[in-house]
Amino acid sequence: HQPVTVSSFAFHLPVSVHFGRGALGELASLASRHGSKAMIVTGASSARKSGALDRVVDMLPQAALFEGIPENPTLAVCEALASAVRSQRCDSLVALG
Repeated sequence: HQPVTVSSFAFHLPVSVHFGRGALGELASLASRHGSKAMIVTGASSARKSGALDRVVDMLPQAALFEGIPENPTLAVCEALASAVRSQRCDSLVALG
């Protein structure tokens, strides 16, 4: 086997996690700092059943929605989400769940 060489690179992944009482109330302000159109990503049903999804959709009326992410998503699910983000021209993600 040939040794594998890796080129130097920089990777920047800004992530902000807000959790707990009152966190959802900060969403509109936080989301506006990261772009003009978010993709809301959620699992099968808990965000909808709890009412959180409806609140987020109301706060971010321009956002697109990608529902049904399974636990431990497959590469195919991730690729479908990436395709939806590109086609909807989203510039940020809001994940619920």
